[in-house]
Amino acid sequence: MIVDMRTAILSALVLLPSIAAQGRTIIVDQANGPGTDFLDVPAAVAAASDGDILRLRPGSYSGVTTGKALTIVGPTSASIGQMFGQALLVDRLGPGKTFAVQGIELRRGLFPVASPTVQGCQGRVLFDRVRIVDPRTFGGGIALVIQDSINVHCNGCTFRGRGGVGAVTSTVSLTNCEVSSVDGAADLMHLAVVAAGGVASTFFLAQTSVTGGNEPGLPAGSQAFWARDSTVTIAGDSTSVLRAGASGGSQPVSGIELLNSALTIDPAVRVIASHGAPPILGANVTSRRLAALRVDGAPIGATINTTLYSTPGELVLRRLGRLVAPPS
Repeated sequence: MIVDMRTAILSALVLLPSIAAQGRTIIVDQANGPGTDFLDVPAAVAAASDGDILRLRPGSYSGVTTGKALTIVGPTSASIGQMFGQALLVDRLGPGKTFAVQGIELRRGLFPVASPTVQGCQGRVLFDRVRIVDPRTFGGGIALVIQDSINVHCNGCTFRGRGGVGAVTSTVSLTNCEVSSVDGAADLMHLAVVAAGGVASTFFLAQTSVTGGNEPGLPAGSQAFWARDSTVTIAGDSTSVLRAGASGGSQPVSGIELLNSALTIDPAVRVIASHGAPPILGANVTSRRLAALRVDGAPIGATINTTLYSTPGELVLRRLGRLVAPPS
C-alpha cells in the first residue's frame, strides 16, 4: 500500500546514501537459552559493529546508549529499560548510517529525564512497531524525545506519555502511529507533539492519530500539537488527524496552539478542536499544498532497510526488508 504525504523540506532527506550490507546476528537472551551470545543489551551493543543485528528473546533488558549502525529486533514480549535510567539514547549517529528498532517495548524510567532519546543524528533512525508508554509516576514525561536529528521515521508505533513525541530542530515522519497524552497526570499541559527551541522542525504524518490529553476533574483537555518559539512544518493528508483532548467540562481547546511560532501546514491534514475553539490558535499560519512523500509499506523482513530517493515533484521512502533501486 502506498501512502501520499506532502512536505516542503526535502533536501535533508534525499541525499542520504544506501544502507551498508548486513552484518552478524547476535542473540541476546536473559534466560541464557541455546545459542545465546549475551545476557543483556549493553554488553551486546558494546561488542557489536556497524551493520550487526541484535535479536532479542523474550525478557526485560537494561537500557543502552549507542551511536552505532545497529538493528535491534525482538518480539512484543521483549523490552528495554528498567525502573531507573534511560531505555535508549541514540547519540550522534553518523551520515550514511542507520539505527533501527523493531517490535519491542521501550520502557520509560520513572523520571521526566528518562525519556528514550534520539540526539545529534545525521543518519537514519527507524522505529517500527515500537511501544513507549509512560509509567505515569513522578510527573511522567515525553514518550520519545528527538533533538537535532535529520531523519527519524516511526511506523506502526504507539507513543503515550505526558507528551507523546517531542522534537527540536529535527525532521520526523510518523506513519500508522498512535500518539497521545497520559490521562490523569498532575499537570495541565498534555502535549502530544512538541516543537520548541526557536528553530525549524518538520513532521510528516500519514495514517496517524495525534490526540491531546484529558485531565479528569478539570474543565478542559489539551492541544494535540503545541509549539513555542519555533518554525514548524506539518505535512500529511486526510488519513491523519490532530485532535484536541476532550474532557467532562466545556472549555474550548484548539487542536494546535502556537506561541511565538510560525506554522506551515497542508490543508489536507485534519485539525479538530473541542467545544467550538478555533482549530489552530496562533497568528502566523500558512496553509498550502506541499510536495509529496510516498511511503511503500511492503512487509519488513529480518531487518529494516530503507532507501530514500527523489523523483520529479516528490520524495519517496521505501520501507522494505531488502534494498531497492531507485526507479529509472
